[in-house]
Amino acid sequence: MRLYLIILTIICGSLTARQPNIILILSDDHGYADMSHTEYDTGVDTPHLDRLAAEGIRFTNAYATSPICTPSRIGLVLGQYQQRYDNWWYNSPGLPERDIAPTMAEILQDEGYATCLIGKIHFNANFGLHLRNHPLNHGFDRFYGFNGPAKHYLVHNKERHDEFMAKLRKHEPDRHYLLMFMEPMWDDRKQVDVEGFSTDLFRDETIRFIDDHRDEPFFIMLSFNAVHDQTHQLPPEYLKEQGIPIPDDWDPGLESSSEWINRTFSEELNRAFSIGHLYYMDEAIGRIMEHLDNTGLREDTLIVYTVDNGGSVPTGGINTPLSGSKFTVLEGGLRTPFIVSWPGSLEQGKILDNVVSAMDLMPTFASLAGAEIPEDTDGLNILPLLKGENTDIGHETLFWDMGHWNQFAVRHGDWKLRFSEPAPRQYRLGEKHGFYLHNLSEDIGEKVNLIEEHPEKVSELNVLHRQWIEEILRNLP
Repeated sequence: MRLYLIILTIICGSLTARQPNIILILSDDHGYADMSHTEYDTGVDTPHLDRLAAEGIRFTNAYATSPICTPSRIGLVLGQYQQRYDNWWYNSPGLPERDIAPTMAEILQDEGYATCLIGKIHFNANFGLHLRNHPLNHGFDRFYGFNGPAKHYLVHNKERHDEFMAKLRKHEPDRHYLLMFMEPMWDDRKQVDVEGFSTDLFRDETIRFIDDHRDEPFFIMLSFNAVHDQTHQLPPEYLKEQGIPIPDDWDPGLESSSEWINRTFSEELNRAFSIGHLYYMDEAIGRIMEHLDNTGLREDTLIVYTVDNGGSVPTGGINTPLSGSKFTVLEGGLRTPFIVSWPGSLEQGKILDNVVSAMDLMPTFASLAGAEIPEDTDGLNILPLLKGENTDIGHETLFWDMGHWNQFAVRHGDWKLRFSEPAPRQYRLGEKHGFYLHNLSEDIGEKVNLIEEHPEKVSELNVLHRQWIEEILRNLP
């Protein structure tokens, strides 16, 4: 009888075992080398990201699906190549309808998770209460943040925003890339004026959601706008303490945007601003981890940290030992930091060189939640790899293609073929036009072009890319 009760207790315990919480932390334009636990001394200090890596698994061969944020974020939440839904560059169609492709949030929501998106989204230019791209319309119960490329870190106020926009229309009506969006924060389906530094606001909202849902499984996508453009927007007390000149925000009524940029930014200052945002983001991550510790939820919570695309060199990011930057199909535009941590369930302090992609997160989260993985996913369920059950999981081949910009790259094994047509921005960031072939196991910095030595590899990878493109175009909705 006693044995029967023990067995029954074990069975009932397994049936009622709670699904793990999931926190996906996505930063913006963070450099590949810009964490102090890497072997590259870039002058940054990220003790909390270091702790996350020490308590988890760090990948050295992790990739975004695009060198820019709009398409890469779509690929991440769908677990598929975003090109399947005609998303190649900025101003793409955005998310397809749920019956075509559910998001990771919808899959987890169906499994009983409380879901929340905090911070930046940027799927395309079309955003509204009833459109698919609004988070509450693609699987999130809660949304606190903003839509768009570059929102102000310090000002979130409608009156200030309207004043700036009026000056902009008067003095520089043809300027399309707006530097100083000051719009209020979205709070679910309404916009509200708030005071505070966005990184701190997103930290506090994350902690609040954890407290509100600590008795049920939750999924939080915490999407920092750090360390994106406008990194000069830091708390004045930090700049003063660090001895960094406090810049003036641009006033279109007083000077042109080019005059302001030339006066405000330099390579040295861009680096100092970037380090400042990494400091605040790292501190925010540390506060969230501490809160999980204090509430006894840390061992029930899987945390993933990654970046939407490669580090932005123009705004101070460092991608050592990779060449290139955001906007390019060099490794510096595609390869990203990628950390997975779940103390008590996953090995700690491990470094893996398996080739993984942001697309792998959706099927992996689905597996964690006990959901069925959609058949048409391009991502891999890496949970068996994380648990050490199958160490061979990884992508043999990955593709990147930017459509009308005519940049593409293929990685197959250790070989990478890339192509780019002449483009001033890419050229300035280290990406010269033409075809280039590299063996990444021997040349991670893509310094040596092996086109002439290995024409058979060029042909092989070209064929793979062409077949992939033909399959994509054939099946576009």
